[in-house]
Amino acid sequence: MLPYEIETKLEKGVYKKSWAYDVEDITQDHEGYIYYKDIHVEHYSFNSYEKAKAAALELRERCQLLEKNNIEVSCGNAIWAWGKHDFQKAG
Repeated sequence: MLPYEIETKLEKGVYKKSWAYDVEDITQDHEGYIYYKDIHVEHYSFNSYEKAKAAALELRERCQLLEKNNIEVSCGNAIWAWGKHDFQKAG
């Protein structure tokens, strides 16, 4: 997308961020910060697109599980305290 196209879409209110690694709800800024639905949840950079996509898919799954179990989606919960959560993954 060309810069003027982005500007036009912004003005019309129809611009939508691209999903990082084609993973819905995951975006990444130019400094490598990863967001789930605009909530900062991680920071990484990989030399391999495949590894980055696999990490993004796992991160999205974690965030969805947090949401499903009414636990705040955050970097702390999705990464640092991940093994401490007690919830059902299935269903």
